[in-house]
Amino acid sequence: MNQKVDYLMQLWGDQIASRRYESAIPSSLAGLADCGGLMIRSGEPGSADLSRVARYRVMDRTGLAVDRHLVLMFQEPPVGLGAARAGSLYKLARYRYVTSPALEVGEQCRLLGVSPKTYHRWVSALHEYMAAALGSDLAVKDAWQALILSSNKKAAS
Repeated sequence: MNQKVDYLMQLWGDQIASRRYESAIPSSLAGLADCGGLMIRSGEPGSADLSRVARYRVMDRTGLAVDRHLVLMFQEPPVGLGAARAGSLYKLARYRYVTSPALEVGEQCRLLGVSPKTYHRWVSALHEYMAAALGSDLAVKDAWQALILSSNKKAAS
């Protein structure tokens, strides 16, 4: 398990689980610019806000970076993993990082329909993909540096 990726995925999951939204008049161009040319929909599945004011999930740059790379995971190789593999890993990410309160590993295995051994292989595969995808992302580097600084301050005191 990659602790750095696990930490970043937990940040993403906490932001998704918080269900905090902001309202704004939608701008497709701004959405494309914020997400590097991808149109990412972060709304709840099945929910439709029919008013002219859209609601957007409140996420910081790190959460948006993780969300963007999870969406890119569905593209075919070499960019992503392909829809079938990505679907399994995305479902794992939702059960592992978003559910509140956190589910035990055994319960996650049951919901995913896999053995504990397969579960741990999937976690490793998700972490490998995300480590490679997030490796050059500036927002992620900033978040990781902040974590290291706060850890060093705690250790010094």
